[in-house]
Amino acid sequence: MKPSRYNFFIDMNGGGKLAFNAASAYLAEVYEDKFPIIHKLLTDSSPPETDEEQELYQALVEGQYLIDENLDELATLKARNRINRFDHKSLLLTIAPTLGCNFKCDYCFESQRPEKFSDETMAALLKFTEKNLRRSEDMAVTWFGGEPTLCLSIIEKVSGEFRNIAAKRGANFQPATIVSNGYILDGKMAERLKSAGIHGGQLTLDGPERVHDQRRKLHNGKGTFQKIIQNLAESSGILKWVIRVNVDRDNHESAFEVIEVLDKEKILGNVYVYFAQVNSSEGVCGDMLGRCLSTEEFSVDQVKLYKKLIENGFYQIEYPSLAPGGIAAPTLTTAMLSLRMENYTSAGRN
Repeated sequence: MKPSRYNFFIDMNGGGKLAFNAASAYLAEVYEDKFPIIHKLLTDSSPPETDEEQELYQALVEGQYLIDENLDELATLKARNRINRFDHKSLLLTIAPTLGCNFKCDYCFESQRPEKFSDETMAALLKFTEKNLRRSEDMAVTWFGGEPTLCLSIIEKVSGEFRNIAAKRGANFQPATIVSNGYILDGKMAERLKSAGIHGGQLTLDGPERVHDQRRKLHNGKGTFQKIIQNLAESSGILKWVIRVNVDRDNHESAFEVIEVLDKEKILGNVYVYFAQVNSSEGVCGDMLGRCLSTEEFSVDQVKLYKKLIENGFYQIEYPSLAPGGIAAPTLTTAMLSLRMENYTSAGRN
């Protein structure tokens, strides 16, 4: 075995390190007293000698920090990338039926436009789908925006057409997802979305009510938190939700309170939660620059938040993993290794 070329070790405040493998997306917290053992196992070709070394060795192999000495990682990743780039087995569509939105979030980078799908646009989409599904075995759709729930009838109509096209082509129409702000997505709408083939998606809460309502409000300035919580209570037993918490300097100290609210309202057991870094992009979000945490600052906060979740018995956490194209993305099946060595398995943007 040999150490992966994609191992990264980051010093943590108060001692210890974070170990991240960029090829496998495994993340591990290494306690300070364990790092000499980890270092030995990664640099010394001799086999582990003690029970503790054997346990840590197996964890390093599982996380692909240690790999077969004959494996060419770079060649493997290049081959995987090319296979995925030219693989037409699945047709994946992200569809924004409108760029209009009922929110005016203070960090939003989109310029809102109220236009919705025209008949011509819908016809072009269906034509594109039928053409490209000829060489695919299945298709999956994510509804995006703007706020897609403003176009529920369009979603229902297009989803029905997708089912017909998939059946005609002998393809499997996978359960769809939706990225929504959740303000009008109550139980009745959740049932309609489920009937349209949507099994879940992403909603956003940026802190407890006092924080969220300063950041994610209606165009008239009114808050949205309580309505979203009410809708989550109605819909979380119908659709599978991932709750995104956007984190910057203004709310990073209160982000964990979202978990406490969801737990109090008996919603937490039905959803997954993840924390997302707010970034400023030149030309569109330049006014956010002073509020954004650096990647290092956010990473430290993220580790603290996830540790606090685990310490409080919450394991439905979304960690980053590698998407087929090799880009970090959230997934429900990513593992986090804590080099105590307990394994935690778990499950963005609006």
